[in-house]
Amino acid sequence: MKKSQMEKVMCMLKKSCFILVMTAMFFIVLPGSAYGHSVLEKSDPADGDQLEQGIKIMELSYSTKIENGSTLSLRSEDGQEIQPSSVDLNNNVMSASFDESLRPGVYDVNWNIIGADGHPIDGQYSFSILSSSNQVKENDNEVSEVESNKQNPDANITANQQDTSGNETSSLGMIIVIILASIGLILAGGMWIRKKKNRK
Repeated sequence: MKKSQMEKVMCMLKKSCFILVMTAMFFIVLPGSAYGHSVLEKSDPADGDQLEQGIKIMELSYSTKIENGSTLSLRSEDGQEIQPSSVDLNNNVMSASFDESLRPGVYDVNWNIIGADGHPIDGQYSFSILSSSNQVKENDNEVSEVESNKQNPDANITANQQDTSGNETSSLGMIIVIILASIGLILAGGMWIRKKKNRK
C-alpha cells in the first residue's frame, strides 16, 4: 500500500513537471511563430525622420529575403502619389530611386513586399523634409531643450530611472509568477503526502 502511494505521488509530480515544461515552451515558441513573416527592420529615412534636405534614394531592410514584385510608393501631404523611377532588390534590402530630389513636406511611405514564405505584406510610415524656415525653428527648439536640460539635470535622471525601474519590474513580475506557481505545485504535493500519512 505504501509503495502504491509513492507511485501516485511520483506520477503527480511528473505531470506537474510536464505542465511546467509545456507552459514554458508555449511562451518561448509563440513569440517566434508570430514573427515568422517578414517585417520591416529599418529604413532610411526612418519613420518620423525630419530631413534637412531632399533625397533621391530610399532604402528599406526586412527581416527575411524579399522576392520580385516588392515595391513602394510615396504620397505627399497634398495627396500626390509619387512612384520611384527604379526599385532594386538585394536579398532583404529594397532600394528605391527617384529622378528628382523630394521637396520639403511630409511624405507617407507605402511599401508592399513578397516575403520569403511567399506571403504579400504591406506597411506604411512617414517622414518629412524641412524647409529653410522649419530648420531655423527646429534649431531654436533644440537649443531651448539643451538649456532646459542644463537647468534641470535632476529631472532627466529621475525620468531615466523610472523607465529602467519599470522594465525591471515587468521582468521580475513574470519570474515571480513562475516561481510561485512552481512552489504551489510542490506544496500541494507535500500536503497530499501528509494527508495520506495521517490517514494511516
